[in-house]
Amino acid sequence: MILLAAMPLALAGVLIVGGTIVLAVVGLLAVRRLVPVPTLRSHNDVAGFIFATLGVIYAVLLALVVVALWTALGFLAAVFLGSFHG
Repeated sequence: MILLAAMPLALAGVLIVGGTIVLAVVGLLAVRRLVPVPTLRSHNDVAGFIFATLGVIYAVLLALVVVALWTALGFLAAVFLGSFHG
C-alpha cells in the first residue's frame, strides 16, 4: 500500500485497473481449462441469476453512495454559501 501511495495517481490507477483485468482473464482461462464444457453448460442458467442478483446489489450500493455524496455536497454548499452571508 505504501508503494501505491508513493507513485503518481494515474499510474496507480492504471496498475490497479490493469491488475484487476489481468486477474479476471487469468481466472477465466483457468476455469475454462479446468472445468469441462458439459458442467459449464449445466450451470449457465444459475450463473445468469447470480449475475442478475449481483447487479442489483451493486446498483443499490451505488445509489446509496450517490445519495450520501449528494447530501454531503448539499451540506457543504450550504456551509460555504452561508459563510458569505454570515
